[in-house]
Amino acid sequence: MRKTFYITLILLMLFLFFDARSSFNLDSQLSESMETDYIPPVVSLPIMRSSTFNALKVEFSAYEQLVESNPINAQGMSKEQQLKQKGVLFSFFVGQNKLQLKAIIDTKNKPFALVQVENLETNTVEMKKFINGQIEFEYQVSIPNANEVHFSNENHKVVLVMYAAENSSATKADKE
Repeated sequence: MRKTFYITLILLMLFLFFDARSSFNLDSQLSESMETDYIPPVVSLPIMRSSTFNALKVEFSAYEQLVESNPINAQGMSKEQQLKQKGVLFSFFVGQNKLQLKAIIDTKNKPFALVQVENLETNTVEMKKFINGQIEFEYQVSIPNANEVHFSNENHKVVLVMYAAENSSATKADKE
């Protein structure tokens, strides 16, 4: 009885071995045939007419003249563009810095703002703490609520926000 058990076990193992071997061999043959049989279709790209090309060239030459007349500093915005920033913004450019409001924290009715200051010349980023009434980058900082920080000087005012909240100046300006 023991002999028949071992003989059956050996025959079963041989059958499994040859079955597995043949299936692995079959898979490799199928993958080789799939790789060599597939030929992607040839796509011909449209050719632009010379009149269309010349018209586009004229359009882009006008743009190049505009770009050359208004150079952008390494700061990301020219001084003129920086002075044109006004109203509610998600990022504010001052000199070589880009400011983004990250949080406003109110501790015992003394709020302070955490602002990410990215120096665009040196590619360094730091978090700065701004408090109510502080003067930073030639702007006075005020924090009227938990959603926005106001930067103002004699003739320029910018409101920096993290997002457009329902009661912020951004939505009030949209409703008016």
